[in-house]
Amino acid sequence: MSDFVLSGLKATPGSVAKGTLGGVSLASGAIARLPVVVVHGREPGPVLLVTGATHGNEVVGTAALTATLRRLDPEKLRGTLIAVTVTNPLAFDAASYGSPYDLAHMAMPLLWPAMPDGMITQRLAASLRPAFDVATHYLDVHGHWDPGYAHPMVMLFPDQAADDQVRADQARMAEATGVTPVRMFEPKDGSGALVGSIAGQPAAAASTHGIAGIMLEVAGHQNVGGTDPARIAIMNVMRELGMLDSPAETSPRPRIPGRFAYHGALVNKKSGLLWSTRPMGELVEAGAVIAELTDPWGDLVEQIRMPVTGFRWNLSGAIHGSHSFAIPEGIVIGFVAGKEGD
Repeated sequence: MSDFVLSGLKATPGSVAKGTLGGVSLASGAIARLPVVVVHGREPGPVLLVTGATHGNEVVGTAALTATLRRLDPEKLRGTLIAVTVTNPLAFDAASYGSPYDLAHMAMPLLWPAMPDGMITQRLAASLRPAFDVATHYLDVHGHWDPGYAHPMVMLFPDQAADDQVRADQARMAEATGVTPVRMFEPKDGSGALVGSIAGQPAAAASTHGIAGIMLEVAGHQNVGGTDPARIAIMNVMRELGMLDSPAETSPRPRIPGRFAYHGALVNKKSGLLWSTRPMGELVEAGAVIAELTDPWGDLVEQIRMPVTGFRWNLSGAIHGSHSFAIPEGIVIGFVAGKEGD
């Protein structure tokens, strides 16, 4: 094994190197950079890139990478792990979904092409691109609300895969996580436009460019509640790729039986206080009432029904705001996956 070099950061075989990627200057003179840890094994193997805090308030990815790094011995690792623990430092410091400077977040089409002379978040994203240029596989860790309102799942993007090998690698990585895989595509009802294009997600875009990418969703919006399921998923993917010899771990919230595909977002018609009537991650029949809205006088004003037989992986409230369950009309309040034929 030779040394591993990433944007000037060098890791010798069997070592850990810590540093930063890129940097943009702020008015105060402070510099915002992306923290990165490179764990470089003694033996050849894949180069797995894992990113946390792609959305700045989803801190569970940072926590899961911290927990993973504490358990790795570079002397026993095959290949290389690139852990970008805080992918959007501007949003991370502000505890916000996107950057307070331009409202952009790193789950946008910022990497192909990279834009080093663009807006501030585009410049930070450009500093991440060299990690993709050397990666063979990619895992992006996201967090939803607390465990009572989110169920772990993992997204794979076969329609964006460059070829059958990338598609197969996506599938085996997703299965290895131990949580429920969901095949992603643009929903027919247009609700995808409310949260951004599927193809624009970094895991999908990476797959288009020959890097098998998947996107993990666990509990952990502004908290670390989903750290263990995410840490287990990361390490299980490393085991599947042959980077670790230890046996696979079982997720504390394992996958739901069956095969699932993305259906779309849930959008409320009435305003009021949002109540969940069924647990997250429960397999429910189409037409079942899964949430209700009451007005300020306590009257029931809307019942939200499951559009397909499948499961919700979250109930988020006002997703781009405070996640308050006191909501106006027309809010993306959650996401649904439908069960595919056996």
